[in-house]
Amino acid sequence: EFAALLSGVEEDEPLHRWLLRSFFGLSPLVCRELVYRSCGSTDAPAAALDEVQRSRLCAAWDDLLRRIREEEYAPTMLVQQGKPMDYSCFPIAQYEGAAEAVSFGSMGELLDAFCETRERAERVRQLGHDLRQTATAARDRVRRKIAVQEKEYQTTQNRDALRRAGDLITANLYRMEKGVAVLEAEDYYQENMPVVQIALDPLLTPQQNAAKYYKRYNKAKTAEKVLREQIEKGKVELEYLESILSIHIKADEVFHDVKEAGLLKQSYKECVK
Repeated sequence: EFAALLSGVEEDEPLHRWLLRSFFGLSPLVCRELVYRSCGSTDAPAAALDEVQRSRLCAAWDDLLRRIREEEYAPTMLVQQGKPMDYSCFPIAQYEGAAEAVSFGSMGELLDAFCETRERAERVRQLGHDLRQTATAARDRVRRKIAVQEKEYQTTQNRDALRRAGDLITANLYRMEKGVAVLEAEDYYQENMPVVQIALDPLLTPQQNAAKYYKRYNKAKTAEKVLREQIEKGKVELEYLESILSIHIKADEVFHDVKEAGLLKQSYKECVK
């Protein structure tokens, strides 16, 4: 009966899809396994079937039904790179060396391990994702903060002009009156002593205007020291955050390379323990 149904399959239809479409109760994994055991490939089309492969597929089908009738089950979990990817109550060979086949004593034990490990792996993945997001957001925030502080730091480098303005106001107190908005005075700090203009607050006395410039100078001088310390501290924090992100990325790359090279020999159950 199976052979008769098989003879009616369209030649361009993949065999595993025909099996899945034609029979209830078969998982995609089992359908691919039947085709693999018959043709050596999971995606073989019906057109590629020769008589030997057709006979093998019928035999694989009979063996599957026999296992079900005789309750000859082999609970198997497929694990790839330490993560459970699928399971079956029959042996699975289609992944060859690309996945580890882990056997269990019962389907209940298998399903418990599968669900528990998937949940644990998802929690670890989510924690890793959250860590990366948090570290990335913190790194970007520190970068912006440093940029603002460096801009403020540059403004403190012009503080000597504030002190000179205070000195020039003090030197010209004798000819200044309250209410003047601009002081024109010779700048004796420069060669040839050019005449410069110094903005004043007309609501303040000359002495108060001088004191205001000195206060701004001292504030800028203090700010320079504080900003320099904050920038250095920020750079240390930025380096630390970037190292976390770098370690996270390299850990993923190293694990992938080790698995690809076949150097990770621990079995799935050993890793879980």
